[in-house]
Amino acid sequence: MRCKTVHRLLCICFIGAITQSTYAATREMDGALADDFCKQLSSYERARFESDTAIHQRHWVEMHWLGTWLDFDKGWGLECRHSPDKTSEQYCGWLKDHTSFEFPDRLPRDILVCHRYTFPDLSYWDGWRAEITLFGFTENEVLLDIDQTSHKTMDIAIRLSVFSKDSDEALQPLPPLFQSSDAADDQYPH
Repeated sequence: MRCKTVHRLLCICFIGAITQSTYAATREMDGALADDFCKQLSSYERARFESDTAIHQRHWVEMHWLGTWLDFDKGWGLECRHSPDKTSEQYCGWLKDHTSFEFPDRLPRDILVCHRYTFPDLSYWDGWRAEITLFGFTENEVLLDIDQTSHKTMDIAIRLSVFSKDSDEALQPLPPLFQSSDAADDQYPH
């Protein structure tokens, strides 16, 4: 999204108003939107692996928030990365269209809410880092990695992994979302 220098203030106000009204509408329609989000998540977690005979498989998607919201000079956006299977590719496409850039804490919270976690309403979690094992939709293990701490590059991310039966992170490891050396020296806020 680009605005000319003269119109930046108007653009910021307009984008802010749209985002706030979208966020408010999302909160008011929480039931219908939550049902759709949880249905898509459940479908992803229940999806068959490409080979039923292969053991120790892993589907995964990563959502990266790149840049800082409303940074007109460097830009900002979402990038979804995924494992090479068709299921993850399709879910990544859907997820990118249903993820807020302005409120990056919403995606991991929405995933957790689908798994019956509860959170205080209208709170914002910044600098969140966790690795959470989830159960509920399937007998497959589901792992949610969250790293929304500050990094040298303006990038925060989450990874959602689904393991085939009798598999887990130890059998199908992936590198961390960020290396320790990627931590920001000044811990600037996102």
